[in-house]
Amino acid sequence: FRPVFDPTSLANYLLDSSGTKLAFFDKSEQLSIWRIASEVRRNVVAAHRSDDRLVSWRERSLAVIHRDNSVSVFDIETGKEKRFGSPSRSWTSSAALSPSGEQLAIVLPYRLENSVEIYDVGSEKRLRSIAVPSLRKAVYSPDGKRIATTSIIDSCAYVRLFDVQSGEALSAYLPFDNLALGPVFSEDGTKLALATANRVTILESAW
Repeated sequence: FRPVFDPTSLANYLLDSSGTKLAFFDKSEQLSIWRIASEVRRNVVAAHRSDDRLVSWRERSLAVIHRDNSVSVFDIETGKEKRFGSPSRSWTSSAALSPSGEQLAIVLPYRLENSVEIYDVGSEKRLRSIAVPSLRKAVYSPDGKRIATTSIIDSCAYVRLFDVQSGEALSAYLPFDNLALGPVFSEDGTKLALATANRVTILESAW
């Protein structure tokens, strides 16, 4: 389809899970939704910084990490914004909405606690904090009951699974030789895929 966003903002776009819609920030400072098949564009909300990052999309909710490391969740139907976390010098490396869009997990890797902070989107309250050493990323399982995390310790990547409700670990740390990208759950939640420097590894369910 035709180019519709500023080439200098290529980091600021995200496909929905169906692959039929694209969310992006453009040079006019709009958060927009582009329906790919019909090429219909709808502006959701104005005013963003050029270094805001779109990181997670579930149904009608979009999560955005801001320059001050707080995270916003936008309702793409109404444009309403809810903001989570406190402005901080610590880098928020990622954030993920649960499959239902009812929870938000924020990864805080450079604070002393190295934690995943889980929030209830509706009430905007923090539900719990899961401590994970040298944390880099966290993703929800398809049923929303587990979170998989990646950590980097001495140039080695580690993966671990946690129960969302209790915060308890469901697996030991699983080591990899190189930096791991991901993890990504399979649709049925029984496997994890990780990409390292020279291969993709599939983990069978062990939890």
